[in-house]
Amino acid sequence: MQADPSTHSAPAPRLRDAAVVLPLLGLFAWMPPVIGLFARTGRVLGIPLIVAWLFGIWFVLIVVAFWFSRHLDSEEDAERVDEIAPTDRAEPADSAAR
Repeated sequence: MQADPSTHSAPAPRLRDAAVVLPLLGLFAWMPPVIGLFARTGRVLGIPLIVAWLFGIWFVLIVVAFWFSRHLDSEEDAERVDEIAPTDRAEPADSAAR
């Protein structure tokens, strides 16, 4: 019996594309022209603005990458389960003799 393909679909191509673009966005956020916007004398909670920007972007990239890894991995696991149908599994040799 084949699994219904409509129950679990492959990860959305847009989600995979966003996961690929994430490092590029991080690279863009750390480029000198963008960082230059935050090279001011201001402070955030006593931390220089540029340092808050660098570590804030770093933290956001880690959190978003973690979310992507969990979301994409769970959908891939669901696909693997759907691929194995109960009739496709081989019976053990000793149960065939009975």
